Order: sequence, then structure tokens, then C-alpha cells
Amino acid sequence: MRRLITMRKVLIGVLLSSTAAAQATTMESVPTNGYVCYPSRLTESRALSGDGRWIAFHNESAAYFPFPLFTVLRDRWADTYEPLALDLTGQPVKNNCHIDAGALSHDGRWVVFAAGPDNLVANDSNGIVDIVVRDRALEVYELASVGPGGVQTDNWSTHAVITDDGRFVAFTSRATTLAIGDANGLEDVFVRDRHLGVTERISVALGASDSDGMSQYPSLTSDGRFVCFESRASNLVIGDTNAANDVFLRDRAAGTTTVLSTPTGSVHPVGGWKPWIAKDGSSVAFGVPTAAYGYSGATLGVVALDLTTSALELVSLDPAGVPIFVSDRSMLSADGRFVVFNDGHTEPEVYRRDRALQRTELASVRLPGKSGNAMSSHPHVSDDGRLVAFTSNSKELVNPMCVPNSSFNLFVRDFDGPATTPIAYGTSKLSSESCSALIGAVGVASASGLDTFRLVGELAPRGRFGCVVWGVRQASTPFGGGTLYVQLPARRTQVADSGGNFVCGGCVCSGAWSFAFTHEYMRAHGLAPGTTVYSQILFRDPGFDPPNDVGLTDALAWTLAP
Repeated sequence: MRRLITMRKVLIGVLLSSTAAAQATTMESVPTNGYVCYPSRLTESRALSGDGRWIAFHNESAAYFPFPLFTVLRDRWADTYEPLALDLTGQPVKNNCHIDAGALSHDGRWVVFAAGPDNLVANDSNGIVDIVVRDRALEVYELASVGPGGVQTDNWSTHAVITDDGRFVAFTSRATTLAIGDANGLEDVFVRDRHLGVTERISVALGASDSDGMSQYPSLTSDGRFVCFESRASNLVIGDTNAANDVFLRDRAAGTTTVLSTPTGSVHPVGGWKPWIAKDGSSVAFGVPTAAYGYSGATLGVVALDLTTSALELVSLDPAGVPIFVSDRSMLSADGRFVVFNDGHTEPEVYRRDRALQRTELASVRLPGKSGNAMSSHPHVSDDGRLVAFTSNSKELVNPMCVPNSSFNLFVRDFDGPATTPIAYGTSKLSSESCSALIGAVGVASASGLDTFRLVGELAPRGRFGCVVWGVRQASTPFGGGTLYVQLPARRTQVADSGGNFVCGGCVCSGAWSFAFTHEYMRAHGLAPGTTVYSQILFRDPGFDPPNDVGLTDALAWTLAP
């Protein structure tokens, strides 16, 4: 029986064709017990660093996770977690204190986020949600949402982004104390220059007066000069009479504002929302009413505007080139080549569009290239466009045998993933408790890369001692009432307990194992790059009489990379 490859973290690997780059989808919100079917209950709030190493997200689970009920920062390379925010006493701050996942600089040193508690920074006493910057290198926290002379805000702030050097922070705020003369009582967009200690209002009307409509969703170029944002205001530029949200570009050096949400050949805005500017300032992606821009098909979509040539293109296209209905925010890679978005269907999917090759690929995908079966949304792309992070409650992306639930997990799609992908084969023996335990893998099997590769088992009976049996030859031999897929003689790992949830009466198959295949272990056992290993988990099953008192998972074949 063919089955999806089940993994603790590296869940799925896909080859789209014999000539395509290898691709993999990994689950990042993984419990410490390795049991991927356990719901992580995270929210849509998440952020990915530009280099793809760090990812922040809300963890709403109270069990099997480090820092339960906290917003956490995950090191994807080291497979570790840390709390996103610590208070002045060094204690993690829980989610119920309103800590969002914010945004990260390219290397993850700088983290910016909205925070409700006043005990992160010494000079915060307003009792209002503020924008906080954390320097992870120096472990220093600083308020970014402050006005002239360091005055605190009198209303909330949100939607923060930060440049890679940590100098400029753009955010939305309803406060009136961030800029002199701000009396409109509406959401405005601001930029904080942390080096100069100056906060500048970006959403200003002609003559630097108050705007007459709310502004939000800022994004920044890497040098902080250009700020793109959405606004309902009609007095930011001359001729804005459409009474709709539009997309604007503020040149902070020149002190000018330009409207971008105009069809080709027109000077009058017709509507646009949720923009994202590429870090190099080359292009902007934003949502539009497609008919007003001359596009047929879906009523709402995403366009990309080349700021050098003024060329406008519809990018919300499916892999067949058909327009997709999109109502949520899109995002560009650092050079503007790749744009990510999700559709607005009942079961939305996440896509990546390569503007250079004019090709769209599905990001919320599982082996063998089929999409998930529920909601996938809120995409975030790495600077080079290779990685796409998103949230999903699809059990197909986790394991098709998981019990359906409405909880969301966090995934990362690597469009240039490992050169080889572990392949599951064979059939599990049904245990005496009717559990079909599965074997999978975490990380990449490499002799010199990150030392994080391990074999895992899940959907196993609780409290069962098991080990991995592995060798370099495949077999299919009757064994203990099931099938042994590794040719004897073979090696085995040390024995481990599957653990599991003994409180839940219906969780008899909540056990899981994790076996580390470290560089040292593989060298000690003579495994060289290029070797294909066949592996299977065997465990005690006292519910059967001897000699059938043994449980067997399906099998996994994997090749050791250099």
C-alpha cells in the first residue's frame, strides 16, 4: 500500500518532474514529542526572517511544546525554540498579554512586534499596545512607537516592519502623540529612525496636513527611503476622487507621495490595498479590483508594478495561467522576482509566482503534488524567494491519517529542497490496540550538513518500547505477524519509550519515538555519502502471544547526502 511519507518536521518531499529542482514542505510548529498529529493551535500571526533561518509564531498549545501559550521564535537550522519576548525580570511573556509575531530582519537579529504589556521596556507605562524592537545580539528592548522627546503613545500601534539593519521601523498607529499636529484621530503610518531617535508621519496630506482617511499596512525598502502603504484618504495626492482605499508610495528623501493604484494609461486611482514593496525598491505588489484594471476573470486579484518602467502585470494566476480570486495580502521577494499569495476560495491555497519565468507553483502542497484539503493562508517569502511560510489546518499536509481538527499548523515550502527525499514503502502491522504506527524523518540526512537528522515514529501505541532496525539491503520477509522490510543481518538503535497521552481515553495511538542519526553515529557505523539505508521501527506488543508479540511500522528508504 502506497502511503504519504510521514515526518516529524520534514513531512513531504516532491519532485515536480525529472528535471525540476527537488522540493519539500516542512512542518515547523512541531511538538517536542514529535507527534505531528497533535494540534499546535497557532494563530495566523507569524514571521520569517529573510534568510529563512528564523520563524516566529503564536503557540496556543499548552502541551508538548516548549514555552506553551507563548509567542515563540524558532531556529529552523538548529531545531530549537525560544520565547519571542522577555519581561524586565527575564521571564517569557504569554500570548494573553498581546504579543504578536511581528517581523524579523534578514538574519533574525532584529525583531519588531506589537506588545501590550508595559514590563518589556523600562520607560513604557501607558498601558497601550506599543511597537517594541528587540536586539537579539545585545538582548536590548526599545520602544519604537514614541513621539518627540520620547513621549509615549495615547492609542494603539500595530503592523510593524523593520529594515535589515534595524534602523528604520514602519508601523500603523492611531496615536496622536507620535507627530506634532496629528489631530485626525485616525490610523496613520509612521517611520521611526532608531539611529536619530526621530518618528516621522508618512501618511500626510498635501502641505503636510492631516489626512482625511485611515492609513495602514506599511512596507519598507531596505534603505528605509521608500514606504508603501494603503490609505482611505482622499487628500494625499491631487485628483483622488474614487472614495476607495488606494496604494501610495512615500519618498522620504524627496518628501513626496505618489499614488500607485492606477491602471496603465490613467492618472486617476481606482482602488488598491495591502501593498508590499520589494526591498530593493524595484516593484510593488498589491490587491486590486481586476475589472477596473482591464483584467477579466476573478473579481479581485494581485498586480505587480515595476517602479522603473511603470509596467503593470497581473500576477494572481494559477499554474495554468488562469486568474485567481485573491483578497488577502501578497508579498514580494527582496528583488521583486517572486510574489506569494493565497486565493480566496472556501479552501484557500498558497501560491508562488515567478515573474521572470512567468510560472506559478503551488506552495501548500503534499506528495505527490496534491494540495491540502482545508485552509492554507498568510504566506511569507524569504528574501531569495526559495522559502514560503504559511499556516494551514489541512491534515493532508501533516498526515492524512490524523484525526481532522480545526487547529492550524505552520509550514515552510522549500522550492529548492534536499537533493534526495526519503521514500516510505510497505505496510504497518496493525497493533493489538488497532494502531498503524508510521515511520518518518526529520531534517536532511547529510554527512557534513546540519546535524539534525533523525528517524521518528508516530500514531504508535502508548508506552511501547521500540527501536529502529536498519540496513543497506531491502527485504520483504514475514516476521511476527507482519512484514520485515530490512534484510538481516541488520543493525538497531537503542530502545526508546513511545510515551503518549495517558489522560485521554481515546488517545491510545498517541505514542511517538525519535531516534537521532547524528554524524558521529553514522560515521561509527560506516555509513558514507551515497549509501541508501532501509529502516523500520520494531516495538514490543504484549497484546499478542509470542512469537507475534512485536509491532512493526512501515519502512523508510533514505540516501545519505555529502
